[in-house]
Amino acid sequence: MLVNNTIDDVYGDSTTGLLPTYSPSKQWVVGSTCTTCSIYPGNLGFHGSGDASAEVDVTQAFMQTWHNYAYSAGEHPVNISVPFVGQAVYVYQIIVNAVQNNTTNTSLAFALDGTAVGEYTHTADPVGPRLLYNVPVYANPSLLPGEHILTIYTNNTKGSFI
Repeated sequence: MLVNNTIDDVYGDSTTGLLPTYSPSKQWVVGSTCTTCSIYPGNLGFHGSGDASAEVDVTQAFMQTWHNYAYSAGEHPVNISVPFVGQAVYVYQIIVNAVQNNTTNTSLAFALDGTAVGEYTHTADPVGPRLLYNVPVYANPSLLPGEHILTIYTNNTKGSFI
């Protein structure tokens, strides 16, 4: 019997207890608790700086949590490693789309068990919504059953909000 198991960015996999690893850890922000971020949680009573900020509808985030990082081209790449047991993997993200004075492009690369398997790029749409929710950025429905590690990392040639 196949079972869909969602892995949270903070709480990890509720079945196996496995947690994502953020590297370097000091670069990442737990967005769901940040009251000084330009992309901020709407449930904490903080109000951002007008057009240069965006309020996240926390009900759109799984378990109401997310991590983020504003990456600048040329910096040392950052990554997230997500261990999981299964035969398929799907990655969904909140995309920053149209927020003034912020990096609003997203450029990601993916490796599965150490092998590059794909990329995702989103170019900002200045007339679109500030945030896009539950955007599928990677899917692989046909893995061999077993233990895997998905690594999501920045493309060091482009600025990216992840």
